[in-house]
Amino acid sequence: MIVWLFHIADLFVLVTMVGTHLGLLDSWRALLGGAAYLLGKGWFYRGDFMSMIDMVLGIYLIMMLFGAAWTLTWIAVAWFLYKFIVAFVLR
Repeated sequence: MIVWLFHIADLFVLVTMVGTHLGLLDSWRALLGGAAYLLGKGWFYRGDFMSMIDMVLGIYLIMMLFGAAWTLTWIAVAWFLYKFIVAFVLR
C-alpha cells in the first residue's frame, strides 16, 4: 500500500517538475513540497541507489526555485518513468 502512495507522490513531483520546466506552473510551494518529499524520502531510505537519485532530484527542485531549468528535467522524467515501469509491470 505504501508503494502506491510513494508512486502517487512521485507522479505529483513529476507533473510539478515538467510543468515548471515548460512554464505552465509557477508555484514555488509545489516545488518546495516536492523537494521536501524527495529529500525526506531519500534521507529515510539512504544507502539505496534510487534514494540517492531522489535526493539529487530534490536538490534540483530547489534549484528550479531559483530559475534553473536544464536537461536534467528530461533525465528526471526518464528516471520516474523507469521507476513506474519497474513498479507496475514487473510486480
